[in-house]
Amino acid sequence: RNAQQVVRKNLLSQLATIRDKSQITIKNDVQGVEIGIDARVLFNSGDARLLPQSFDVLDEIATVLRKHAENNVLVEGHTDSMPTSNARYASNWELSSARAGALVRFLVDKGIGSRRLAAVGRADNFPLVVGDDAAARAMNRRVTILIQY
Repeated sequence: RNAQQVVRKNLLSQLATIRDKSQITIKNDVQGVEIGIDARVLFNSGDARLLPQSFDVLDEIATVLRKHAENNVLVEGHTDSMPTSNARYASNWELSSARAGALVRFLVDKGIGSRRLAAVGRADNFPLVVGDDAAARAMNRRVTILIQY
């Protein structure tokens, strides 16, 4: 238990520089430390290809994850409640899963052990905020990275 608190404190201090970047949140959770990234930082609307401008912050996250090599990492894709309407993704389930998968592939390419990683599509089932206005939908479109204890 005490060792877990030391790991948690160390992890939070290493992530502090990332928290200062816009559209990134760091949450201390009972299950671990959760990094939330606004989907606009990572993807174009309705797409699951990582944007090149997201690589710097994702590199920083990968560096921290490599230092905490014993922790499992759960990557979750979240969409808003609007139905996706393109030929590539039949629903928000496919889109959120593809986005989580894209981030997991990035992390594997950066040296994170694939056995530690899991990609999960949550669609619109776990909104951060309630509401159907543009601001609420934007907040709900995100990818979370849970570094588990």
